[in-house]
Amino acid sequence: MHNQLVAWLYYYTIDILLDLNNRLFHIQNMTRVFEYNELNEAPLIVGALYKNNKKKSFGGNPLGKLGLLGQNTGGFRYNKKANYCTLTYNGTNYTGNNAHWPDCVDPKSGIVHYYGDNRGKKDNGKLHSTRGNFLLNEQFKLLESGKRNQLKIYLIFEIIVNEGYLFRGVGVIGMPSGRTQDWLQIIKATLNSGRVVDNYHATLTILNVTELSRSDIAELNRGQWPISRKECPIELWRMTGFVVPLVNQR
Repeated sequence: MHNQLVAWLYYYTIDILLDLNNRLFHIQNMTRVFEYNELNEAPLIVGALYKNNKKKSFGGNPLGKLGLLGQNTGGFRYNKKANYCTLTYNGTNYTGNNAHWPDCVDPKSGIVHYYGDNRGKKDNGKLHSTRGNFLLNEQFKLLESGKRNQLKIYLIFEIIVNEGYLFRGVGVIGMPSGRTQDWLQIIKATLNSGRVVDNYHATLTILNVTELSRSDIAELNRGQWPISRKECPIELWRMTGFVVPLVNQR
């Protein structure tokens, strides 16, 4: 009993310290803060915080107000018609209930490590029982069959608890080197209950795109690509698979 209490206090303390460190980092490095009543016209800017509506227990999420389509389902939010998937993660989930899935963005390289949404709660924990993992598998099959033009981009947000969503950038499949062979891997983890489940570990890279306007978002919602210039990092990736990463993010 004593050892269990010590272990609980240890992890509880780590959670608090990580949360404080996370908040301090983002306060110091935010490029801009958009209040909830400003979201109807706000563009997506890397490093900007989009505030929740704290007056609402439900419906105060800023993503819908930003014009982004899709229903919330774990960390994934997407619509079949749109050319993107909104991906959210909690940067403090390194311990406790989510220690098995340490989602993170490396600001020095632009590489994103994202774990799927299988938490063993649906269909006896089968790998593709969740919408997020199903989407990742469909994207994997498109890439394997050479249908790069049908791949989605990922609008990546970090959840700042009790504050809002920090936009980390536009992510795409693969590494800065262009390598895609192992971007999606199956991993195993033992949950707190003792069950072993399969989940995905996806490796993405944030492109050197620092802002998307509301007109850009509207075109993506229609299944179109707003920036078709060859030198645009999104178009370059779509046509060739070459990745121009956004490094040293705020």
